[in-house]
Amino acid sequence: MADSLATIQDYEQGGFKRPAGITEDELTNRLARASRTLRGELPELDRNIEAGIVDSALVSDVVCEIVEASFPVDGAPAGLESMQIGAGPFQETHRFSNPRGDMYVTGKHKRLLTPQRRRRAFTVVPKIGQL
Repeated sequence: MADSLATIQDYEQGGFKRPAGITEDELTNRLARASRTLRGELPELDRNIEAGIVDSALVSDVVCEIVEASFPVDGAPAGLESMQIGAGPFQETHRFSNPRGDMYVTGKHKRLLTPQRRRRAFTVVPKIGQL
């Protein structure tokens, strides 16, 4: 259960970006950390993978997405994703990203990795005169 849910090969073959300067050891550590984070959010995940309810390749993709999102944006200072500066009526806009490299499991990830309960439509017909 302590194994990482994704490998460096999964990350690189999946087309995910590794910023310059990130070593294989650091990437391996981040993949393991993202796997622990995912297991913490979805404790039944390993059981669902073993039972074939959740595809292990999908889990690997989600772990890689979490890791990629934890890296800083290329070319921007740490914590800053984009910046817009104007001169006219003095505009300045900054968009901040993830300065600490935190790992986030989004609602999208939870929906992808949680077995869907079948939703059924129904109608309630009230009896006339009995309220």
